[in-house]
Amino acid sequence: MAGRSIEDMSIAFIGAGNLATNLAKALYRKGFRIVQVYSRTKESAQELAQTVEAAYTTELQAVTKEAQLYIVSLKDAAFVELLPQIVS
Repeated sequence: MAGRSIEDMSIAFIGAGNLATNLAKALYRKGFRIVQVYSRTKESAQELAQTVEAAYTTELQAVTKEAQLYIVSLKDAAFVELLPQIVS
């Protein structure tokens, strides 16, 4: 990755709660490229995705495989539930 800036990395967010939303907005304002947002609720996914000019999905299986960095920001219960799907 010599000569490349971290801002050039494509980032996908798994989760769209308060922490994910604030982090995504901050990264976006600094020039990072958010490519996709996943949330179990369409409203949350769509709202954050629109704010950071990204695609969104409510289907974990549809999360892009092309992102270079995945930021997982889930409540503990959701993390335990979704972890097997995330790592498969």
